[in-house]
Amino acid sequence: MKVTEFHSKKSDPFKFDVIGDAADGIIVGQPQLIEDSFNPGEKVLHVNLDTGDECERALYARNQMARAIGEAVLAAGVDEIEEGGALRVTYTEDRVLRNGRTMKVYRADYVQPQPMGTAEFGDQFGTVA
Repeated sequence: MKVTEFHSKKSDPFKFDVIGDAADGIIVGQPQLIEDSFNPGEKVLHVNLDTGDECERALYARNQMARAIGEAVLAAGVDEIEEGGALRVTYTEDRVLRNGRTMKVYRADYVQPQPMGTAEFGDQFGTVA
């Protein structure tokens, strides 16, 4: 039995309630495409972040948030989201769609994992946790 099976932090979904809310941390575990519980037959990107507080935060990225994360990964010069990488997702604005519904818009930043021993948590974005 792996230690993580009986000794792991609680993982709570991160809620982006107001413009400016941001989730940032170190990616824990391998990001996965999982079944979207809101849209049967569709997939959602599931990423767990160690945000430095008492629990891990889960991101369930679909639609525009998933595109923002993908663009951030490509902008970092890589084509894969890796465990140990740093990810920040920020809720930047609301956009009114043609059908009158409102869509949340996100911006993401990604830093690929650092070689062991070269950075401390928080260094990737210029913050100290």
